[in-house]
Amino acid sequence: AAAAPVPTRVKEAAPWVRPVFKPVEKARLRLVLFTWTGNRGGAGSAHDFRKWEKWLAAKNPDTWEVCKVEYPGRGGRVKEPNAASAQEVAASVVEALSKAAPLAGTVLFGFSFGAVLAYETAALLTAKGAAPLGLVVASAEHPTWADRTKGSGSGKPTKDMDDASFEAMLRGKGGTDMILNTPGMKEMFVPVIRADMVMEESYGAKPPAHEPLPCPVVAFRGKACPQVARDAAEPWLDCSAFKGSPPSRVEDLDTKLQPTPEGPWLSDWYLCQGEASAQAMAEAIASDFGPPQ
Repeated sequence: AAAAPVPTRVKEAAPWVRPVFKPVEKARLRLVLFTWTGNRGGAGSAHDFRKWEKWLAAKNPDTWEVCKVEYPGRGGRVKEPNAASAQEVAASVVEALSKAAPLAGTVLFGFSFGAVLAYETAALLTAKGAAPLGLVVASAEHPTWADRTKGSGSGKPTKDMDDASFEAMLRGKGGTDMILNTPGMKEMFVPVIRADMVMEESYGAKPPAHEPLPCPVVAFRGKACPQVARDAAEPWLDCSAFKGSPPSRVEDLDTKLQPTPEGPWLSDWYLCQGEASAQAMAEAIASDFGPPQ
């Protein structure tokens, strides 16, 4: 007889939440990835997490179902309008997760502004009596970071910039030349980048106030990160009231990435691109939240 198909536990959570790897039939825990938004790049597709399955399984065999939040306006949802607010994303993800097969616990991982989206999701899950096991963030300033309203770096809100000024700003920041120099890509991705930045700046103008989470918050930053200073990461600890194990903490990691002529912007900010730092984060998640060995 043919083998029974492996159940896709998150099948009903589409399009907002999709599995990254082949489903694990006996998975007990769910890891939900919130990748980057905006113009800083760093972890935009499931491809960036391709080795996480191996690293998690080495620590916790047959344990993790790894999922990725798929934002509207990109990937398989490229024709959909972009999300207008972090709260809209959080509400949609919480609704999607409510349709997925329940597991013993959920860990949320957010990179860059994806960390704030994960935080808003954690706060909403907590309000609904379904707090996550933990919130893990990387290369991200804390939710009430004052400079979030200055995403363009020009002193003018992104929503008020004309196309020429916005493109010049992106070129100045680096990392988007291929997009800007390729007509088809430019037409597809620049509006998404702009919408992301407007959402981030809008959040920064009036971040919601939440009670501290009842789960640990672990914040990773690059040891030599040029963008997220230690004092911008440490207030993540104020987002947690958890006093048990694993402890909330801030950890500095080395990506071992070096700038190149093709990628002069590469730095310790790109924690998900550096294999050493990515493996360290995946293994920390497995050790902190996986079953005892």
